Amino acid sequence: MAPSPIRVFTLALALSFTCAVGAVAEASAELRASAWIPPWAQEEATDTVSSQPNLFSEASPFWFYTDEEGRIQSSPGARDAGVSMQLRNAGIDEIPTVTAPIGPREAIDLLGSPRSRQRHVRRIVELARPYDGIDFDYEHPALTTDRSTAKRVRASLNAFFTQACRALARHDRKCVVTVMPRTEAKPRVWRGKLMPWVYDYRTIGEVADRVRVMAYDQHAGSYGPGPVAGAPWVNRVARFSSQTMPARKVELGIPLYGRRWSLSSRSSPKEIGAAHQQLDRSGSAKLAGGTELSSVTWDQAQSLRRGCGAKTMWSRHEKEATFRCSGQVTWFANAKSALVRARIARRHELGGVAFWAPYGEDPDTWGKLRRSGLFGRG
Repeated sequence: MAPSPIRVFTLALALSFTCAVGAVAEASAELRASAWIPPWAQEEATDTVSSQPNLFSEASPFWFYTDEEGRIQSSPGARDAGVSMQLRNAGIDEIPTVTAPIGPREAIDLLGSPRSRQRHVRRIVELARPYDGIDFDYEHPALTTDRSTAKRVRASLNAFFTQACRALARHDRKCVVTVMPRTEAKPRVWRGKLMPWVYDYRTIGEVADRVRVMAYDQHAGSYGPGPVAGAPWVNRVARFSSQTMPARKVELGIPLYGRRWSLSSRSSPKEIGAAHQQLDRSGSAKLAGGTELSSVTWDQAQSLRRGCGAKTMWSRHEKEATFRCSGQVTWFANAKSALVRARIARRHELGGVAFWAPYGEDPDTWGKLRRSGLFGRG
């Protein structure tokens, strides 16, 4: 028996509605991209970002910092008119970064006091006037291993971010907050000296327009050698972020650099392998005798590798490139690793990714990301 015309019309209407909803859902899942512009590579990084207007929607030059009195100071190269013009001509929002090179005690004094906090917020609002918003990268207050101090820092940061974001919103400016990576709710010490727990993801996720999670430096200092941002660890960071904040506000920080380590004779291949297995359980493995020698760009990593005739190896577990030579090991990002991390962001339905930092990177990075279909810009 043939279906009636009314039934055919109803089915067609339902199908078209389903397809439309699917198309909207797919479009809403597209990632946005932002990048930080470091002062020591300002020209190169600006050129890179502005040459990719079909990828980047926001850029944050590292131009300002606050002192312990809450006064805004300028870094070298701040307010560069050429940078502003390049970004504006490319249609990329300019959201300068403000850092806070002050310790936990100073942060409590500055941000925990209603009077000094309000004064600091007024200065931030004034600073934001020529720009599209402000990115807060207040890292130094997390330099504590004392839980009671961390609790006070957390409360002070919560009060400040809430007040600052609301004030910026009243002036039609974006409020972006950059935070250290977390994988769990407990107040853990990270890398022996930091407590990322001072960043209250839930509160920050409520008040900020964007939250950039620095999902890198898994290994640094005396904690290594190992990947800069191993994929299993990044996946845990992305999962926790999506569970504690509105996922579409979150931008997953993606490294474009690497780190070079010396290998102690006390760290046998067996010990290194065991430490990497430990990464899956704890997120941080300390190897006896491992010493970080330097950070490296992709360009520098290739020069080091060619100099000793080493072959680049791809870690199937960590999804990061590595090579060894002359008692040293280098872990570094490339185009493939950047795409893997962007896919992790998409898998957890995050709003976007943020790159540190676009200079000296694998030249295939941007083309690979554009062709991935993950980004809706352009």
